[in-house]
Parts: sequence; C-alpha cells; structure tokens
Amino acid sequence: ESLLALSGGEIDAFIGNVAASTYWIRKLNLTNLRVAAPISRETQNLHFAVRKDLPTLLSIINKGLASISEPEKIKIAEKWMNIEYRFDINYDLIIEVTITLLFVIVAFLTWNLLLKRAISQHKKQLLHYTHHDQITNLPNRFLMMDRLHQLIAIHTHDKKRIALLSINIDGFKDINDSHGHKTGDRLLAQCALRFETVLKQGEVLGRLGGDQFIVILPYLSETTYAAFQASALINSLTQPIQIKEHHIAVNARVGIAIFPDDGLSEDALLKAADLATHHAREKGRGKLSFYTHKLNDDFSRKIQIEKHISVALQQNELYLAYQPKFCLKHKRIHSFEALLRWESPILGSVPPAEFIPILEQNGLIHDFGMFALNEAVKTLKEWQTLYDPTLSMAVNLSPK
Repeated sequence: ESLLALSGGEIDAFIGNVAASTYWIRKLNLTNLRVAAPISRETQNLHFAVRKDLPTLLSIINKGLASISEPEKIKIAEKWMNIEYRFDINYDLIIEVTITLLFVIVAFLTWNLLLKRAISQHKKQLLHYTHHDQITNLPNRFLMMDRLHQLIAIHTHDKKRIALLSINIDGFKDINDSHGHKTGDRLLAQCALRFETVLKQGEVLGRLGGDQFIVILPYLSETTYAAFQASALINSLTQPIQIKEHHIAVNARVGIAIFPDDGLSEDALLKAADLATHHAREKGRGKLSFYTHKLNDDFSRKIQIEKHISVALQQNELYLAYQPKFCLKHKRIHSFEALLRWESPILGSVPPAEFIPILEQNGLIHDFGMFALNEAVKTLKEWQTLYDPTLSMAVNLSPK
C-alpha cells in the first residue's frame, strides 16, 4: 500500500525492507519508482515460527534451511533484490551549489567588512562624544582635565608654568530664561567660536558645562601673558552676538590660576581658577582676577557664614543695636538708628559687611529685614511710651 501511494504521488518517500520493497516494485510493475540509497548486498536472515505443540516441524524446517548451500542462498536473494542502485554524479548540481556557496561566502565577507567599518565608525563617534561637548564640539571636562594632568606631569620636571583660565558668561541664566535654552545653546557655540579666534597654537579651549569654559595656556613665560589673553577673551565678546533675529550683548569674567604657584594638581588649579572667577564677578561685569591665597581664605570664611547664617534667625542669634542721634541745639536725643547684629556661638561676632551681602545673594534678606523692622518698631513704641512720643527710628533696608 505504501509503494502504491508513493507511485501515485500521495506520499514523497518510503523507507522499508530492501528485499520486500524491491520484490513488490517488480511484482506490481511500479516502473516510476527507484531506490534512492545504497542497498545491502548481504544475504537476508529469514526466520520461521512454528507451533509449540509441533516440535518435529521445527527440526524439519531447520534441516531444510541447513541443506541450502551458499550459492543457492545468493541465487534466491537475487530473485528478491533485483533493482540496482546507481550513484550518478550530478555535476550541474555541484556547480550550482558551489556558486551558491561562493556567493554566500562573498556576501558574508562583504557584510562582515561593512559591519566592522560601521562598528569602527560608531566607536569613533562614541569616543568623540565621550570626550567632547555636544553643543560647542569643544573638549569636555574629562578631556580637559586629562590634558591638564599630562601637562602638569611634564612641567613638574622642567619647572615651567601653566595658566588655567576659567571663563563664565555673565547673566547667562537670564538669557536662557528670556530667550529659551535653544538660543542659549547657540549663544554658547558662538562664544566658543569667538574665544577660539583669540587663542594661539598649543592653547586649548574646553567647556566644562553650563556657561563655564576653561583655557589652558602651557609653557607660560610670564604671568602677564595670562592677563593679556584673559583680556582678549573678554574683549572678543564686545560686539553683540546675533542669534536669528536677536542681537544679544554678553560679557565674560575670567579667573586665572597659575601652576605651580596656586596648585599642584588639576583639581586644585580648577578650584583656584573658579574662586578667582567668583572674585571677578564681585568686581563687576567683564572683569578678570588672579587667584590669591586670601581669596581662598575669604571663600572659606564665606562658606562658614553661609552655613551658620541659615539657622541664625531661628536660634535667636540676631539682635539690634541702637545708635542714638543727638540734637546739639536742644541738647537731647531725638532719634535712633537700628543696626542689625549677629553673635554666632561658632563664629563669634560677625560684622554686617560680611553677612548682609550673603543674605542678599542667598535670598534670605527679606526675612532678616522684616525681623529688623519689626524689632525696631516694637522698641520704638516702648520708648515713645516710656520716654518721649516724638522719638523716631531709622531702619536700614536692603534694596532687594
């Protein structure tokens, strides 16, 4: 049944006993079938079964089988296995397969080559993005600090100086708020282009983030050259920068730190340059400042004041001192000026000239000003009641 189904195309192949299959192929005259694999030429082992109650029959069959000679067995087998298997080499198929394989190999090698190039290019892009700022395409903090570290290692032996210039754009936050961050980013890119026109070969410009740029001046012969370049960087922003329809006027301030005078490591130099930049801001827009150890002491003092002033009001460390105003004509006190004072248990007596500017910068001046005004009015009321209803009180208020 299987061979008939195979001959009629109902199934694709049949696997079975070679002898029985070839016998029935011949018997049924199935001329469209062929053996598709090598066949065994060994003599088939045939087995017969008899009933248990006829042991005599078993011995008769065994004697009969034993009486058949080997040539007779082969002759009998040939009657069953009469279909020969011929292995024909299909050269067309071999050529076709070879060409296909070659095409696959060439395609794979080409794809592999293109993939390697793409990966290499992607790695270069990632490396570039890792070491460069995406807005200005300048070296970023990581790359600039690495270059500064290498220069310090070189100049430690030859005892030459390096200048590190920290540049901040004045009022950049206001520009972002009024014109938007995209305009702010374009402004930073234009500032970078202007800064680059000032620098000479070997001098490196980078962006650390926000509105902060840094410049490394290697092989510095005189510190005055650092001031000259800082002034040139500031002056490069004299003309307004045009961003689409906007003409934006910008200024820069520059802080300067010198190796090895102001620091022996890249972190120490950057900290010194940042402190100098803060000092330049206090001097006004478009200013430069060199780092000094006094700046560091002042900055440390400022940090301490900022730390303790935030809780001074809650811990009742503030009080008012009253300075009388004496009228020479009438020979009496006619008014007072209320002066805010701070007695810190940690810092001691802190002058108003130190803590008032910090309050104004940190946005705490309103609460402290209201404290001073309330205390002064309360005291004035008490003194008017006790002493003189015509007394007056002067209270200093911050313009903010």
